[in-house]
Amino acid sequence: MLILLPPSEGKTAAEATNAPVQFADLSFPELTGERETVLEQLAAVSAQETALEQLKVGRP
Repeated sequence: MLILLPPSEGKTAAEATNAPVQFADLSFPELTGERETVLEQLAAVSAQETALEQLKVGRP
């Protein structure tokens, strides 16, 4: 499976006043469970020291 992630829009943290995305409000709300699973797994991989290599991001 190929999961496409959009590029970062900026390098600064989001303002604390911004509400997090509500998956149920996006197109195809029936995919909410799958979206939550992907987000949880991405967060778990991102916390590892080898995250850049595993996700194939960063400088070559």
